Amino acid sequence: MRTKIFLGVAFVIGLAGCEDKAVPGYERCKNLEAVSKGEGLQDAINACASAVAADPKSRAGRAAAKEKAELQQQLDAFRAAAAKALADAEQAAKDAQCHHWTTICTLGRFPDGSEQTTGIQHFGSKADCMGIGAKMGGIPCDPCRCRD
Repeated sequence: MRTKIFLGVAFVIGLAGCEDKAVPGYERCKNLEAVSKGEGLQDAINACASAVAADPKSRAGRAAAKEKAELQQQLDAFRAAAAKALADAEQAAKDAQCHHWTTICTLGRFPDGSEQTTGIQHFGSKADCMGIGAKMGGIPCDPCRCRD
């Protein structure tokens, strides 16, 4: 009887020693990920990092490390998209200041390798300039340039 009690107590003590210290941080990481968007992902990444720091070799610690890497990729993609949107908006504002756009379109090539072009074409907006190739049957045109 004493042997059974001793084994039971040893089992309980053994379970207590095997506690996964990363579980609380990993659960917080997963909960934050579920509600986070964009910059809020940083909180989830931090929670995963704390789970990994608490017990990196445990089941939850390894899962948190994997989750942290995936969340970091999402955050990096979000930041890149935000930076691109800002750069596009700044470029659009700069383009709106220009009132004289030019381009040259290629009408065809001659057997000797020379080209027949439209010459410099002038436009009042970038949109008109960029659409000229399509209006002329899809011919290739140089990039539109501001000439103000």
